[in-house]
Amino acid sequence: MVKKRFLLMMLLAVLCAVSGTAQKFRINRQQLRLEGNFVLKAPISNQTSMYMDDITIAPGETKTVTVYLRSVAPMWMLQCYFVLPDGMTANGAALTSSFQSLIGNDSGFSLSDGTYGGKYRVILANMAKDTSIPAVDGQSVFTFKLTAPSTMSPGEYVLSTSDFKFVSATSDEGEGYIGANTSCKVTVNEPLATSIALNQQTITLVQGASQTLTATVTPSYASQNVSWQSSNTGVATVSASGQVTAVGVGNCVVTATTTDGTQLSASCQVNVTPVMVTGITLNSTSATIYPGDELQLTATVSPSNATNKAVTWQSSNTSVATVDATGRVTAVAVGSATITATATDGSGKSASCTVIVAPILATSVTLNRTSASINPGETVQLTATVLPENTYNKAVTWKSSNTTVATVTNDGKVTGKTTGSCIITCTTADGSNKSATCAITVNPILATSVTLNQTSATLYPGETVQLTG
Repeated sequence: MVKKRFLLMMLLAVLCAVSGTAQKFRINRQQLRLEGNFVLKAPISNQTSMYMDDITIAPGETKTVTVYLRSVAPMWMLQCYFVLPDGMTANGAALTSSFQSLIGNDSGFSLSDGTYGGKYRVILANMAKDTSIPAVDGQSVFTFKLTAPSTMSPGEYVLSTSDFKFVSATSDEGEGYIGANTSCKVTVNEPLATSIALNQQTITLVQGASQTLTATVTPSYASQNVSWQSSNTGVATVSASGQVTAVGVGNCVVTATTTDGTQLSASCQVNVTPVMVTGITLNSTSATIYPGDELQLTATVSPSNATNKAVTWQSSNTSVATVDATGRVTAVAVGSATITATATDGSGKSASCTVIVAPILATSVTLNRTSASINPGETVQLTATVLPENTYNKAVTWKSSNTTVATVTNDGKVTGKTTGSCIITCTTADGSNKSATCAITVNPILATSVTLNQTSATLYPGETVQLTG
């Protein structure tokens, strides 16, 4: 009997789909309560149908579907199966407020739903009383929730009815019919973002460093594509993948914005700090120079990407050596000084060079005479010339090889003492031991005239006279 009833229902469903006409059957309420099926009878003309509005939905979203009824006669029961697009689910059938207003306070109406054979079934009936669903024209009757899975591909789908049946209220036994099926278009849009968040709200980078920000769009099945923008590219830039690169010291804001039209955004504060100096080296750590000389010192700052590589220069003793802003050292006087280069970025890093200013030693000394001949008691002035002109110490010492023959003073004056010869030596006093000599000859004093103690004398024979010269 059940098999026969099933075959007959299938046949009538095909006829309905082909001809668009309703099929008639009979059922009592007790049978409906027990079986939930209709007993088919001969067809009659049908002017009863249901319809739904087209629906737009996004993956992961749930939308309310409103089912409308158009009928020319009252009924006390209707049943409909809904063929859902692949992957979609339905539940939560509920009477509309306008339908509830239509039937008043009648509590005999019941609405049930469930999934049977892969279809969503809704049954509306009043099996306790004789109150029926009145004839209506486009009345909303019930709603249900349609949910698209988060993995559903965008596109157009069809939500259709199957096995729409109703029972007229003309008698207790009731005449049952199969109504015309209907469908609506379900458009699945790209899922839209509802929020966006970044994995960091604040980051601090040293100049030249990089860090990648990650944007998370909710829901997870919405497009994760975002655009990135920096409020100040002179401070930090951001790539299409969210990589932030610190360019200059300062602050800026990096913002990620959804590209699906929602224009939702999330921001991260970026603080860029300078690359501090970790060390300084000089091209020389010690040097010996001479008064008037110059020495160029060069400071090399580490790391090479330090933000501020500037240094200041200072001499510990400017009376010995001075240094300018470029590191050029000038020797002033003999002595020593420490030249220090210090980073200006606040790191406190420095490097020093010890500068010794040494005297300029003589390279030669010459005398104004290389030989002289004098008489005892006579003097001759010797003069020493020390080269180079900028010799630090031009003092010389004088020495006679034989002071009994000739002596020499500290200023080079030679005095003849006795007949003979000697060497006068002039030696530099700066330690260079440069010297020059002059050969001195002290001549004997020759007579220039003779006088007698008498110019005339008268003598007698045998007398003498003593002449002295």
